[in-house]
Amino acid sequence: MFQASWTTPRDSFAGTLRFTVDPRRRGLGVYEDMDGVRWDIRGIIGKYVQARKVSEAPGYYGTATATYPSSTTGQGGVSTHTWEPYEIEIVSSDS
Repeated sequence: MFQASWTTPRDSFAGTLRFTVDPRRRGLGVYEDMDGVRWDIRGIIGKYVQARKVSEAPGYYGTATATYPSSTTGQGGVSTHTWEPYEIEIVSSDS
């Protein structure tokens, strides 16, 4: 099995995520935003987070792309994921 990871600099943020709980204080994991969308927080850098949307299917992610084995090479499939940089806004659950 081969595994690799890397980061690429980015000039802008993917947007702002609004949570009632601050993942920068609680740590990495899956959080639900104010709209009921689940996010996998993979990294915390200062006041920003690296996140990807968790899709409806258990164990799958909205940003996943996959390639499948080639019939000629017989090579195994590859799945890649992207965690985009987001700003965080913490809001009261009463908002």
